[in-house]
Amino acid sequence: MSGFRQFLGGVENGFNAMSHMLLGDKSLSSMTGQKRTEPETGVSFPLKYTMQGKQGSELDLIGVGVRAKWGIKVYAAALYADSRRAKSVLSNYNGIDAASLADDPGFTEAVKHGDFDKAMVMQMTRRIPQPMLMKAIGTSINPRLKPSEKKILPTFDRIVDSALNEIGVINRDTQIRMEVSRKNSLCVSVNKVPPRSLRNKPLCDAIVDMYVGADPVSPAAKKDICAGFSRLLAPSSRPSLNLKVPGMFSRKPETLETIPMGKSKATTTGTTASEQRSPPAAAPMGRPALHVWEREYER
Repeated sequence: MSGFRQFLGGVENGFNAMSHMLLGDKSLSSMTGQKRTEPETGVSFPLKYTMQGKQGSELDLIGVGVRAKWGIKVYAAALYADSRRAKSVLSNYNGIDAASLADDPGFTEAVKHGDFDKAMVMQMTRRIPQPMLMKAIGTSINPRLKPSEKKILPTFDRIVDSALNEIGVINRDTQIRMEVSRKNSLCVSVNKVPPRSLRNKPLCDAIVDMYVGADPVSPAAKKDICAGFSRLLAPSSRPSLNLKVPGMFSRKPETLETIPMGKSKATTTGTTASEQRSPPAAAPMGRPALHVWEREYER
């Protein structure tokens, strides 16, 4: 039955190809809800993220990294983005490797100003005093704003501080999320505390720049984020649907010579019409003769 096994294999290969064509570039892991672990901290991030400030908007995990300060690992970071829109906005960088993207200021500026939703997720890896965390965030954002743009900082500090006050102590696994929407709206949320929002483009750009800019707070995160965008922007290969069915379905039909009615003269090959139409050879003793299709799959 080797021919029949080949037939089933051809059907399976065709089904897999059709599934890839219908599902696009989604990997199996993204369909089964698996997570990705940041190697330095062991913190796991889901491959999908649902925005707090835009209900129903789902983002894809692009890259992860660790933020170290004062010689300690403070938190694990992850960048999420609207991958479908990002592929369109960043199409000029299709097929470029991760290292080249990381070294290209034009690319990081395109990500920072790109018209697609993004989210930065910071998950603490240790207990940290709130004033110390606020100072670390402030010193990261302040240099990325022009003097005329810094007037927004007191408002930003106030909404972050109020969210942190609601959870009390910043423990290990405390999660701070900063979402940057297409309308330059910043949404800040901590754990299960209701989100707080404000709208300011320079501040939104500065927060993204913290992770992808020329002086990132986490070089490891920037490297991994650029690798994620490189994979996202890689030319997709679509396999052709090629169902190969072996055996009798793939063979060319045999033609029989037409013999005039009532005549039995020899054909050009020296055989008579009756010989061409002779029945199949007898089967071995104890085994019935096989039909044509049965003999085909016995091969």
